Amino acid sequence: MKTEIYLLRHGETKLNREKVYFGHLDAPMTKEGKQSILSLSNTFNQNIDVFISSDLNRCYESSRIFNKNKNILKDKRLRELNFGIFEGFVYSDLCEEFPEESKKFLAVNMTMLFLLVRVLKYFLTGA
Repeated sequence: MKTEIYLLRHGETKLNREKVYFGHLDAPMTKEGKQSILSLSNTFNQNIDVFISSDLNRCYESSRIFNKNKNILKDKRLRELNFGIFEGFVYSDLCEEFPEESKKFLAVNMTMLFLLVRVLKYFLTGA
């Protein structure tokens, strides 16, 4: 039996537009964000046996829109990163307010991104 996993990112929020770091802050989706999830849902033609969502409202609401209000499991472990002292800051303000910390933060995130790409490549291609 073949198992397929699909990942869905939440729809756009006002804080996304403003380029604010807000991992655990629970920003509501914009109308455009909700519409983009609905449009994607209408073009997705796969049967989903289990739907699991972060417990953050923007994620759960995206899941409800996409999955047409069918049963969705909430799991706090699926939350985005907690950006700690960086939460609520726009990138440029963050670099100004916390210059040393932001350099370290960006270096760590680039390393994590590189590792994530390698892991995804492995799972998608076996290489």
